[in-house]
Amino acid sequence: MPDITDDFKRQADEEHMTIRGSAKAEEAALSFAQIIADLSVEYDEMSITRHGLGAEKYGPGKFLVVDTIQEALEEIVDLGNYVRYTFIKLRLLQESIAQSLPPEGLETGFIKAKTATSVKEK
Repeated sequence: MPDITDDFKRQADEEHMTIRGSAKAEEAALSFAQIIADLSVEYDEMSITRHGLGAEKYGPGKFLVVDTIQEALEEIVDLGNYVRYTFIKLRLLQESIAQSLPPEGLETGFIKAKTATSVKEK
C-alpha cells in the first residue's frame, strides 16, 4: 500500500508556509496532515478487515454470484439514514455549543480566543 503520509505533509507544508510562514503554523499543518494520513490508513485497514470477514462468512468469491447492485442500493439507503442521524446529532451538538458561547459569539459567529479561553470567576 502506498504511503500517502509524505504527500499530505508536503502539501500541508507548502500551503501553510505560503499562507502563514511561521514555524508554529507549519507544525500545526504537519500535525493535521498526520491526523488525516492516520485516518486514511485506518480506513484502509477497516476495509481490508471487513473484506476478510465477508470472505470468511460468505466465501471468498461470493460477490461474483450476488447482485451487488441491489446490495449497493440497499446500503445507499442505510447510508442516507446515517446521514439523517448524524445531521440530528450535529444539530444537537451545535445547539449545545451555542448555549455555552459568550453573547458576541452568538451574534457574529466568531469568538475571540481571549474570551473563550479566559477563566471566569464566580
